[in-house]
Amino acid sequence: MRQIGTDIDFAASLLNKGELVVIPTETVYGLAANAFDPKAVEKIYALKKRPKTNPLILHISSMEEAHKYVNDIPEVAQRLMNHFWPGPLTVLLEKSSIVPDTITAGSKKVALRVPRKEITLELLRKIDFPLVAPSANPFTYISPTRPEHLLYCYGANTPYILDGGACEEGIESTIVGFENNEVVVYRVGAITVEEIEKISGCSTRLFAKNEDAEVTPGMHHKHYSPRTKVLLASIEEIKKMENENRGWITFSERIERPNSFFLGESGLK
Repeated sequence: MRQIGTDIDFAASLLNKGELVVIPTETVYGLAANAFDPKAVEKIYALKKRPKTNPLILHISSMEEAHKYVNDIPEVAQRLMNHFWPGPLTVLLEKSSIVPDTITAGSKKVALRVPRKEITLELLRKIDFPLVAPSANPFTYISPTRPEHLLYCYGANTPYILDGGACEEGIESTIVGFENNEVVVYRVGAITVEEIEKISGCSTRLFAKNEDAEVTPGMHHKHYSPRTKVLLASIEEIKKMENENRGWITFSERIERPNSFFLGESGLK
C-alpha cells in the first residue's frame, strides 16, 4: 500500500473501511480513525501501545459540528472556540449520548477540537464521522511533526500518511475545561495560559494533576519523552564540546553549528 501522499479521497476510503490514517495538524501528526468504529479505535491503541485509560481527542470540521457531540457549551467555552478555532485549542465538555465511552476512557466528558490544517479539514468534510487522532508517535515517545518521523517510528507498519508538510506549532494543543465559571487548563500546549485568560475574561487555573486519574489526553506520568540523552550546560561549556552526532539548543547566544537552534530572539514559542 502507498505510505505517503496528498490523496484525500484515498485517505477517506481507508477510514471508511476501518483503517488508520496519519493526518497532519498544525500541532503534530495524528493517528486517525473513525471515532464511531470500535475496531478502528482499538487499532490506534494497539499500534501506539497506548493504555485504554488514556482518552482520545475528537477532531471535527467546524464549530457547528460540536453541538452534535456535547450536551452544552458554556458561554466562556464559546468565546474561546470563536477565537481559537480552527486551531490548537481542545475543549473538554460533557459528551452527548452518541459519543462512545471507548474514546473517553469511560469519562462523561469528551475532548474535541477543529484542526487548522486545510488538507485535514478537507478530509473531515469528506467523511460523515469525526476522527479520533492522538499524536501518531508510539506511546510515551516524542510527537512527530514531519511525515518522515512516522516512517522512523513504524517502518513498514506505518499507515497511509496524508502529507501536510511540517507542522507549524510542533507541540500539542492546549486542553481546557470549565468549572464554576473558571477555566481549567488540563494540558499546557501551543496556546499559552495568558492567551486563554485574555480571551476568556475569567480566572484561569492549572489542573492539579492526580496521577491516578487521566482526565484528558497527555496526562500520563510519562509522556512525550525523548530517548536521546539530553545534557544541560552553560554556553561556555557548549562552545568547548565536539560537534559529532549532537544537536544544540541555545538561549543566550547563537552558535554557528549544524543542527543548532537559537530560541533567544522570538522567545520560547
